[in-house]
Amino acid sequence: MKINLILLPFEETVKLPPISLGYIGSILQQKGHEVKIIDLNLKGKISEADINLVATTNIDYYNCPLLCLDSIVSELLKIKKIGKPIIIIGPHSTSTPEYFENYGDYIIIGEPEITVSELIESLDKNKDLKKVKGLYYKKGNKFIKNEARPNISDLDSLPFPDRSLIKNEEYHNPVCKYNPFTLVLGSRGCPFQCTFCYKGVYGSIWRKRSPENIIKELIEIRKKYNIREIWFRDDLFLLGKERIEKICDEMIKNELDLSWFCQARVNDLDLALLQKMKKAGCHTLSFGIESGSPKILKNIKKGITLEKVEEVTANCKKAGIRTRGYFIIGFPGENDETIKESLEFAKKLDLDFFMVSILTPYPNTKIFDNALKEGIIKEKKWENSLKYAGQIHTKFTFEGLINLKRKLYVKYYLRSKYILPRLSPKRIDILKHGLLPFLKQFVVKKFRGKRITD
Repeated sequence: MKINLILLPFEETVKLPPISLGYIGSILQQKGHEVKIIDLNLKGKISEADINLVATTNIDYYNCPLLCLDSIVSELLKIKKIGKPIIIIGPHSTSTPEYFENYGDYIIIGEPEITVSELIESLDKNKDLKKVKGLYYKKGNKFIKNEARPNISDLDSLPFPDRSLIKNEEYHNPVCKYNPFTLVLGSRGCPFQCTFCYKGVYGSIWRKRSPENIIKELIEIRKKYNIREIWFRDDLFLLGKERIEKICDEMIKNELDLSWFCQARVNDLDLALLQKMKKAGCHTLSFGIESGSPKILKNIKKGITLEKVEEVTANCKKAGIRTRGYFIIGFPGENDETIKESLEFAKKLDLDFFMVSILTPYPNTKIFDNALKEGIIKEKKWENSLKYAGQIHTKFTFEGLINLKRKLYVKYYLRSKYILPRLSPKRIDILKHGLLPFLKQFVVKKFRGKRITD
């Protein structure tokens, strides 16, 4: 069969290689199918195929999905006009498959790779679809929801994403030291209990790839595709000190000369590990700090302390690793004082990159579900994530938070204590990657999709 794997367009300025589709592409090609990845963010055209599989968001946004539902629906309607069966995957279809009944024929719930493979095999061989776990499908005039599929326990069993299907040269990121770059997923799932984080696709059980399996993929990336820059995009790549030490040792031993960055929790990082990571090519760590208020951190069950954040960011500086701190404003209980605490804490840390977003209550998160029980949110719809952004048990309006976000960027970046130390030749690129995105954020008037007021 000829199968198009399509990534829908989204508003973010940085485009990300569709590695989730690369995984599916590898599996389907092993089954003998003809596969093409079409990233509509690159103005790709949809070619003729037997089936069009559509991802509503990139793997990069599985845990904080984009909310451009107006755009998603518009694109799905265009694809529907082609007249071929449509498979829909992603966090949106996982949480609310019923929403997509008018736009797709087969809707994947949860981790997509194995479900898609079994679905395509069943369609190709005219088998009954009842046994395909994780599938929500149209039969006659109604939709049927099959048994849920457990998440993949052995991630090493998956083939590497087929990057020959991806236009790697088209993807650039200002945080990267080298371009193009690619994404690598070293683990899936998160056992922590943050009240705001969406885990519908990869779940709450942390599953890791072996160091050997990861190194094999890195060698392929470096030697076959000549890509030097890696973004380890899983939430918990650094979980397990011994595992990370082994991965770093193998990077050094194989002389991969990689440049890389990742996200991290502060819990398990010490100076010795950070120094080894630096030697292996790590240049930046991103931390989900979320708030400088101990009260807010406790409310959202973040499971970190401000003291530990200070310790780890200080050790990053000693190791020569840049720091990127993510903060969120508009949590339940947020007020002017707690937002001020966040700003002052970020200044104290002297982060190289200061990132602010507005609390978005995604379906199936504790914040959303609690608001639903309390009657603040009336229905389980993705549209309500944007409608109630930053407005659950706060005094703020959405527009007020947008203005506060701009003010926070001004007060953080336009300081001599931030700018002057970064004027040296070795650090001046930080200003390019910190100040320029800030300037863009300063003029942006919308947040992750069209504003919904009613």
